[in-house]
Amino acid sequence: MYSADDLKSLNWRELVIKRQDMYFGTKGANPEFIATGIANGALLLGCMNIEIRNIDGFWLVASDKDWFKAASVVNVNESDVFNRCYTFPEAGQNCFRYESFAEIFSTSLITFDGDKINQLKGDKSDVVVFKGLLKQLKFKSRVVGFAFTKAI
Repeated sequence: MYSADDLKSLNWRELVIKRQDMYFGTKGANPEFIATGIANGALLLGCMNIEIRNIDGFWLVASDKDWFKAASVVNVNESDVFNRCYTFPEAGQNCFRYESFAEIFSTSLITFDGDKINQLKGDKSDVVVFKGLLKQLKFKSRVVGFAFTKAI
């Protein structure tokens, strides 16, 4: 019989890294899956025009609307969406946002909300690169950019 002492709290980040097949299938973590997952979430939150670009190894998901400020999203803190397993009830029961995968499996992670750039991961030179990449995008109301690290 089990007791409370037998229960262990799991670190979701470690679980995702260790059991990539549960989240990404047999290929493991890959930038295409992460970028399309983020884009799918943006679609579910009302964005109609989304572009996914891979420019020199930097993956960008951009939209004509800021899906972080969608009407159905209440009290979303940008850093929470990237730094924890954030629930996504708009996508269905037991669903979560894919932005956290971009944080786990990247060396650089930068966002743009139409006004300001927010660097969540990486070094200052990444921001310079990101600014240059923004010029190549058609949609810029919300942009998430990440440099993928080969699955850990």
